[in-house]
Amino acid sequence: MNRRKWRQLVVCACIAGATLAVSPAALAVPLETVALPALPGSETEPNDVAAAATPITSGQRVRASLAAGGDVDYYSFNAAAGERIFANTVTAGSATGFDTVLKLLNGEGVTIAEDDDDGSQFARASSIAGAAIPADGIYYLVVSDAGTTGVSPYDLYFQQRAAAPPVELEPNNKSSEANPLNDGEVTGAHSVGDQDWFSMQLQAGDTVFLSLALASALPGEASNAQLGFGLAGDGDKQVLGVPGESESPDSIAPSEALTMTVSSSGTYYVKVASREDSLTENWSYDLSATVIPAGHASCRAYPSAIGEIKDAKTMIFPIPIEDSVEISRAAVSISLVESVMADLDVSLRTPAAVELPLFNDIGSTSSGGQTQMDAVFDDFAAVPPLYKALRPLDLQPGAGSRLGLLANQPSQGTWGLVIKDDQLNSSVGNLKSAHLILCGPDALLPPGSGGSSGKGAQQPQSNPPKSPPTLSSFAIAPGRFRAAKAGPMVIAKRPKAGGALVTYQSSEPAQTNLVLFELEEGRKVGKKCVRPTTSNSTKKPCVRPVKVISFVRNDAAGRNQFGFTGRVGARKLPPGEYRLQARAYATSGLTSAPVSATFKVLPPATKDSKPRRR
Repeated sequence: MNRRKWRQLVVCACIAGATLAVSPAALAVPLETVALPALPGSETEPNDVAAAATPITSGQRVRASLAAGGDVDYYSFNAAAGERIFANTVTAGSATGFDTVLKLLNGEGVTIAEDDDDGSQFARASSIAGAAIPADGIYYLVVSDAGTTGVSPYDLYFQQRAAAPPVELEPNNKSSEANPLNDGEVTGAHSVGDQDWFSMQLQAGDTVFLSLALASALPGEASNAQLGFGLAGDGDKQVLGVPGESESPDSIAPSEALTMTVSSSGTYYVKVASREDSLTENWSYDLSATVIPAGHASCRAYPSAIGEIKDAKTMIFPIPIEDSVEISRAAVSISLVESVMADLDVSLRTPAAVELPLFNDIGSTSSGGQTQMDAVFDDFAAVPPLYKALRPLDLQPGAGSRLGLLANQPSQGTWGLVIKDDQLNSSVGNLKSAHLILCGPDALLPPGSGGSSGKGAQQPQSNPPKSPPTLSSFAIAPGRFRAAKAGPMVIAKRPKAGGALVTYQSSEPAQTNLVLFELEEGRKVGKKCVRPTTSNSTKKPCVRPVKVISFVRNDAAGRNQFGFTGRVGARKLPPGEYRLQARAYATSGLTSAPVSATFKVLPPATKDSKPRRR
């Protein structure tokens, strides 16, 4: 098999048997102002002690990472006696661990409040709600990893409240009777059968942080409260609630928290109720609602082809792009209907044939459930898909996938929205519209830039990252080796026979994109090195890198390594010269300069090549 056909097998195996939808004409699209989730602030490492704490301000969201091995992050703020603190970690988007511990400390390091697993929306996140500040001074929020794998990334939401909150006004037992949440905070009392509804005005791209502090009417009694946000889903009838039906209440630090980013402007509702009413369900609460306004950026929205999603088939909907600009930020909007939503696996395919998963097997698992999706997939949305309702929301791509990998890449070429229906069950679907949203350098805006906040929102501030991540000491040893006889392409250690060890240093936790190139002989034609042909045979020789495959790793700060077998899929790399290139993508959205190393794959050993005994 020649090298060209071998590479085609590698690149196209993921879409074998796919059906290509009719492609629209390639477009040069004008810039327009697009509302996207605001960029979070970032931690400033090192911040593992109080003296090096990262400042945080009320109404802020920070995206950071905990490295494996006991990393701790300190955040500092000033507070006055009597103020109330609401904070929450969101770990649902982590590609590593999910278990955080959140502490509130005073200036002397004394713990004021602490939580391990009371966070909502994802098991083992952390929530502190309504913690009272005892005296004026400096205070710290401390986030640590309760496990050993690290948490990368996590989001920390923080809100201070000072003024006495208003009390709910009854009747507010349904959405049509909702109290406006004008001041961002409200207190209330719950009794058996009671529901309390509150309304908020949100703009497309706004992110809301809801935090509910609970007080039981009876000592030692665990409340069974549920905090909900909506209305969402088909017909705008669903309330997205926490905790879920399988979660149990926490009687030590009873609180709930919910974060969500919306994709459409309008009136939204917050619901406070019980999951299950009982004779002892009497409790009071303090509800805080913080809105982080959307950022607005100059972007281009490229439409994809549309059409039927066929049962048990893979469909590719092309997105041809004529513009050639450098990407700083990317998002994907999708509007579709599908009778069994969980049948769908959807990814974005780049012109270089790299597939970035957007989601797999989310939503309703049987017919008769939620069938509509109107969502924008963006790295900086509040959460990945956690509910069966999938409209009108901004959502992170599934854990382990990031659209930030497209940063600094060119836009020109034919992209594709790949939709795979992975079950044969007579389901029916239709892609109504989809757009690839590509933004230039001015897309990296602080929270609230040009945005509009809902009532009661406090304008957050950010700590923009000061420098991009760096990769160094990138090496492949040995530099000449034979491909291993078996095994996956990447393993934890160097293979026992064949293959090599790849090592490098990363300045911070990051997602590293690695691209393997085969170095082939070419001919210099103008400024390009092209494939040799009869017509250019007299031109000057050059080295032509030809892409073989790309893959992604989630790396910690410091030394990283993996074993490389010299195999791709079920095949060995053909003998020849290769280059492995790496680029780090931090949770801040910034990227490193590329680093690379070359190596040579040797021909398989033969009897004549083995040393003879004498």
